[in-house]
Amino acid sequence: MALHALPRSLADHEVRETVRAAAEALAERQGVKLLHLWIDADGLEAELEGPPLVAMGFAAELRTTTNRWAVHRGLGELWRS
Repeated sequence: MALHALPRSLADHEVRETVRAAAEALAERQGVKLLHLWIDADGLEAELEGPPLVAMGFAAELRTTTNRWAVHRGLGELWRS
């Protein structure tokens, strides 16, 4: 699954690490095996164990959670629609 970042929204290393921590925590809470996670300034790609519907739900929840976090801190939304 992939999430594409808005320009410059993931440019900061600390923001990327917060997104990484959120993805790892979400996988743990939901019992989803996170096989690989790549994050750079352009977005995020994750490989999950399970059917496509699991990846879709994971992406939606991660997007919502991290956007809420970023907006609350005055950073604006992170992800393209």
